[in-house]
This record gives sequence, C-alpha cells and structure tokens, in this order.
Amino acid sequence: MCLERVVDLQHFSALVQQVKRQHPAVRSNCYLLPEAITRCAGQGRLYYERLESGSAFLCAEGSYYHLYYYVEGDRPFCYNPKDKPVIIETVYKAAERQANQSEPFSQWTANGFVLHKTSRQFMLNPLPAREQLAEQLAQAKARLHDAGFELATAGAAQLTEVQALWAGALDPFDFTYLSDEELRCELDQGRVSCVADACGSLCAVLLIIFERGASNCRHLVTGAAYRRSVGMGTALVLDWLVKAAAQGKSKCLAWIDQTNIPSLNLFAKLGFQATGRLSDQLLLAQKGV
Repeated sequence: MCLERVVDLQHFSALVQQVKRQHPAVRSNCYLLPEAITRCAGQGRLYYERLESGSAFLCAEGSYYHLYYYVEGDRPFCYNPKDKPVIIETVYKAAERQANQSEPFSQWTANGFVLHKTSRQFMLNPLPAREQLAEQLAQAKARLHDAGFELATAGAAQLTEVQALWAGALDPFDFTYLSDEELRCELDQGRVSCVADACGSLCAVLLIIFERGASNCRHLVTGAAYRRSVGMGTALVLDWLVKAAAQGKSKCLAWIDQTNIPSLNLFAKLGFQATGRLSDQLLLAQKGV
C-alpha cells in the first residue's frame, strides 16, 4: 500500500477513530501530542497507510521513518519495507517484558523488524536542595576551569557545532533529533548547555527539556577526545538539575541506552534510580536491502 499524507490534526484524529470503530482491543505505541502532530503534518512529513488490522502513521525523520501504530492486538498482519528504514518504539514496564515479547512484539519481528536497542528510564525525585546542587555544580565548574574548560550555554551561532557533536556520537536512528529550526529555537531559549575549551570550541553538550512538573535531558554527548577526563558530563547534568530546580520542577527524567555504561554510572552517581520503564526500538531495513 502507498503512503498518504496526513493533512492536519483533525484528519489524524478521524483516522484513529476509524480504526477504533473497526477493530476491537486496539493497541498503540503513539504518544504524539497534538502540537507535535500539527507541526509534523504542517511540515508535510506525516503519512499514513492502512493495515489489515489497523493503521500505521509514519513521520519522515530525514533518512528514516518513525512509525506509530494502531493495530488490533492479536490479529496477524503484513508490513512491507519502505524506501527508507523504519523505526518503531514500544514503552513498557520491566514486569511486562514477557507480554511485550509475545504481542505485539512478535508481530513486528515476524514482519522483518529486528531489535535495534533497549533504553531504560531513570528518575531523580525529589531533587536535592538547591544549596546542595549549587555547591556540587560550583565544584564541577572549578574542576573544568582548572583544566582549561568552561561551562556555558550554547547560542544560535553554535548550531552547526552542536549538530556535529551529536552526529559524531549519537545513534543515527535516534528519533528525538531536532530540525534546524527546532534546534535554533532551543538555542535561542538557552536550553542547550555546553562545555567549551579555551578557544570557545564546543567539547560537550546537553539538551534540556522542561515539561509540566518535570524536566528531561537528551543527547548528552562529550567529544571523543575528552571522554572520562575532567567531568564534563557531571558538570552538564548538575547544571541541568540546578536549572530544573530554579524552574520549580520536582523531578528530572532521562532515557539511557542500557549498553551505555558510562552514562548509566554517571546518572547513578548523581542519585538517579531506574523507574522500571523500558523502551524497545525495532528497525526494519529499507526496501531492497
């Protein structure tokens, strides 16, 4: 079946309601908020296709599609490769893993999807006292300064440097990448913390997300030449916690690839604990590969 464009939020909602009327016990992995649906549809990169047991929505993310599904839980279906790789994500609790591996997990693997990676959610709740965080951050900044680095906030002029650091270290199928326009907006709002060397070149970055009652961080990256050196990751995470506390957030959350041992150790050292929620990402190779 060919892909068709989703026109707007109303069109998306109508398609979902149609699936729910036609199929009992619909399962879905879609967590897109209305504003995200509106933005992606408006940018002309949100598509849909009808399946035997529901519908699939594909958001074009440059070199791949991110797939959100609404399918009848126990009904078999066929899904064909596209002109780009396709990534899907399922989020579940650790205790539900066995169920996740049966339905609908096995339905996707039967269609050629393979497990790409598993991430775990970590949370710090409540946040330490502001005074304690401020003292820890001051110590981390002093350590950086003594080594010739400074903690700062990246600006719009450093957009390409931020993107270069991410491209050099992050998973190419990470679906939380930002477009140039979205990243420029985050930079303008001071939500990208960084560590720079004496020449002003970026060595490490972290994206901060503020939500209701909580804050998330994404894309913590330290340049390969600086890893495990002077605590750049520690300084960036502490800076995030201080900013979250200043915004009145009660907790901070992070998703971490379960194979990323340095990040797991860093967040554990700063008091983060696993919430029991996991995210499996599955990958379908593009047509003809």
